Amino acid sequence: RNGNKKDVFGMGISETDQEDDIAFVSLPDRKSLIELFQLAGPVFFVMMAKIVCFSVLTIQATNFGVLALAAHNILMRVYFFFSCFGDSLGQAAQSFFPPVQDQPRQQNVLFRRLFYIASGMGILNGAIIRGILQHGTKFLTPDTTIRTLLATHFTPVSLGVVIHPIIMLLEGSLYARRDLTFLLVMYGLTTLLHCGIVFSPMLTFAVQHVWRALCIFQILRFTQIGYRALALNRRAKAA
Repeated sequence: RNGNKKDVFGMGISETDQEDDIAFVSLPDRKSLIELFQLAGPVFFVMMAKIVCFSVLTIQATNFGVLALAAHNILMRVYFFFSCFGDSLGQAAQSFFPPVQDQPRQQNVLFRRLFYIASGMGILNGAIIRGILQHGTKFLTPDTTIRTLLATHFTPVSLGVVIHPIIMLLEGSLYARRDLTFLLVMYGLTTLLHCGIVFSPMLTFAVQHVWRALCIFQILRFTQIGYRALALNRRAKAA
């Protein structure tokens, strides 16, 4: 104020310039708003598809009684806890892939390193979950019936967690390439197929079916996203 021209934080920006040039509230122009919706719109529907896929598992688990539902909720907590480690790799891929987008050699080196990290992380998490569900259920619940149910789920839960970091890595690489249309269509079709499997009247014979359905969901994601990522890499090399 009063024409004070001293630097702010040594950046050569005067207080007068700050008051004159920086608006308290600003709205994006039309072009920026369209670009925002083109990015955020598909991502929103992808996230909603994931929420639906996990929510229908709980809905179906309610058909098997209170104890089965309690076991399912414990398994969901365990699964989401260990999934956080894989989600971080998706964020890493989105951050580190764009700077090497036009450098195939460096991109391959980066992908290889992240793939090794994802594989090691998935195997370690899967082994820990297997140990918890086979030998450590007493730390999760005192009820012996629920503990017995938890012990029968170690295979689909651990397998789903093993491939989760790789799925997130591949998905993050597609986000970095802005391949949003494929992700939107893929998740839409996968969600429909997943709901069909979960609510199939021919397969709803036990609560274990719910987690087998989740394992199938993970394998479907891994197969489709992995194939797409490999196809884009081959196309980039050919160009």
